[in-house]
Amino acid sequence: MKNEYDTTIPNSGLTRRSVLIGAAAGFAATAGGLLMPLSARAAPRKGGKLRFGVGGGSTSDTLDPRNWTDIFMYLIGCSVRGNLVEVLADGSIAPEIAESFEPSNGHATWAFLLRKGIQFSNGKPVTPEDVIATVNLTRKSHSASGMTALLAQITDIKADGPETVVFTLEAGNIDFPFALADYTMGIMPFEDGKPVFDVGAGPYLLRNFQAGISATLERNPDSYKEGNFDSIELISIADPVARQSALVSGEVDLINRVDPKTAQLLKRSPNIFVGNTPGRRYYAFTANGSLDPFVNVHVRQALKYGVQREELVKKILYGFGSVGNDQPISQDYRFHNPSIAARSYDPDKARFHLKEAGMDSLNVKLSTADAAYTGAVDASVLYAEQAVKGGINIAVDRTPNDGYWSNVWMKTPFFSSYWGGRPTEDAILTMAWSQASDSNESGMSDSRVEDLIKAARREADEAKRRQIYGDIQQLVSDEYSVVIPMFADFVFAANKSVVPSTVVSGIAEMDGARCLERWSFA
Repeated sequence: MKNEYDTTIPNSGLTRRSVLIGAAAGFAATAGGLLMPLSARAAPRKGGKLRFGVGGGSTSDTLDPRNWTDIFMYLIGCSVRGNLVEVLADGSIAPEIAESFEPSNGHATWAFLLRKGIQFSNGKPVTPEDVIATVNLTRKSHSASGMTALLAQITDIKADGPETVVFTLEAGNIDFPFALADYTMGIMPFEDGKPVFDVGAGPYLLRNFQAGISATLERNPDSYKEGNFDSIELISIADPVARQSALVSGEVDLINRVDPKTAQLLKRSPNIFVGNTPGRRYYAFTANGSLDPFVNVHVRQALKYGVQREELVKKILYGFGSVGNDQPISQDYRFHNPSIAARSYDPDKARFHLKEAGMDSLNVKLSTADAAYTGAVDASVLYAEQAVKGGINIAVDRTPNDGYWSNVWMKTPFFSSYWGGRPTEDAILTMAWSQASDSNESGMSDSRVEDLIKAARREADEAKRRQIYGDIQQLVSDEYSVVIPMFADFVFAANKSVVPSTVVSGIAEMDGARCLERWSFA
């Protein structure tokens, strides 16, 4: 089977600046992400144990991908299981467990040919039946990641011989393979109809897993894809100060989610470098638009005019990001709509909309924790200080970091949240904004948006597709109950023995959650 489908997404990666904070300088932006400088790109080698202090773990984590919501489990999934396909740093899609893939029937049918002789780490051959069962596990249930909604377009999956899997969709979708590259779509073996969660075909073996504490991985000598590290210890460290201290003291080799306000201090450590990749992650204040008082569009508008976006970027991100305009599609996506008028901080307009809603003032509670994103508590306090001038009284409720995603996110009417990048507009819009998704934070349903999402999937004309996605962004920015004041860079730090990829993907955090297989020691 020959893969004749051109899956490269023009400008799908990073198109803005990238910088290095620290002794090594010369980071450059490319179409795919962060181009590491030669000084931070010593020749890679095989071997060694990587200790990674990870922000994004929780005691509620499980090995069941239907429950994954953050980076700790994404790292395990990508490294241990492997997907049919993967998104490369340049934004293109490439075979992984599959050897090739191709569409037919107007992109409504997709056939994936598996690699010959590929096996799981327990010695069981990877079969079409395992692929089908893995996809159906999420497709036919509910997923905290929102994947159930993205897979709902599949009407049938079947094996075509011993090495081919054929997907039939309800309508054509040019971007369908990207859905199978999601962190939660790692292929697992099934025994007696049940998934074996701790086994995969990826470059690493999962040796130990303790939710909210740690995970231990070892190189899989029989994998089709070879990792560089002999072993990896993932250590869950929710507090950003504790993560940074662990790196400085030498307890770990690598950390993610560096607090921007202390990055300049961290760069003074002679054996540490700090890098950042601009990308698609947005930070948000999310209200459930199906509940009072947020059901009123004027209340939602007041909340949007009550935030001073530039101040948040300056004081929370310290420049490691850009201003958001309540549209989830940043300028790093292919079909970003740059024509939406910027929504400036305007307390008078906020008061006007409250008046239109029949209110003299608005009193709301905002649930938040730094587990939502580094600086979320400070951002919430700053938002409250800004909003009060527009008649909006926000009581900031700081909740525990641990369990935030299971106990607070989408459980309270108004909360802090973030979404990491996704490789396509269809993925982020379907998973985070569609009425069919269990992860639709806004709680809103708009038939116009639903119809437009489906229309964009099958539209082959570039200009028409751009217009459709532009219309969706306009509707979301104007009417939905999610305030997106900023897009945040992915900021990481490591000791100088760690060698990142030549190009670090900005599509999602930590090289698209692929750093464990792509990075090495010098």
